[in-house]
Amino acid sequence: MKEFIKKDMLYIRAYHKLNFVIALFFVLVSVFLNDNAFFAVYAVLMLSLISLSLINYDESEQFIYYALSIPEGREKFVASKYISNIIMSIGIVAVTALIYTTKLVGNEKSVEDVLRLLSMQIFASLLLPTFILPFNFALGVKKGRLPSVLAAGVIFGVTTVLGLEYGGGDLPAFMPLLIALISLLLYAGSFYISLTIYKKKSF
Repeated sequence: MKEFIKKDMLYIRAYHKLNFVIALFFVLVSVFLNDNAFFAVYAVLMLSLISLSLINYDESEQFIYYALSIPEGREKFVASKYISNIIMSIGIVAVTALIYTTKLVGNEKSVEDVLRLLSMQIFASLLLPTFILPFNFALGVKKGRLPSVLAAGVIFGVTTVLGLEYGGGDLPAFMPLLIALISLLLYAGSFYISLTIYKKKSF
């Protein structure tokens, strides 16, 4: 399993460093524009798209056939994409937490506000892969592109509306924990669906 994840991380480092720079820029913009969560959430949405390019890369380089040839290769292949996305999500959420923690020192932002923002980031970072990865595992990247694009459009649209509506941090106090739990449950369900599909898939 760790070899699969290491390969994904090497690919991300080689081809997606700029994405992390842009994501950091969005987080900083969210700080300077009156702590608007809209940009911080967009940062993680953008990074979550990388998990789709990982599958595309493995298909184009025919790595999937190697995965099929080793014991439990299908399970490791599917799990590595979900875990790689979580690693990226943890990274950008941790950076966001560090940046906003500096504001807590000056009492410019409450702990509750920061937790609210981080929970929204966690939800957003898992949202796209949750709905799109099963399509890609079932149909392949090329055939799954259309439903993936449609799903991404809907998700970005909903995120935009929620960002405009709740960018000022008007969510109820109980929402951070609830949002995080819901996102993790949906993500786990997506992994189960993708794994079930990929185990039965013929090549």
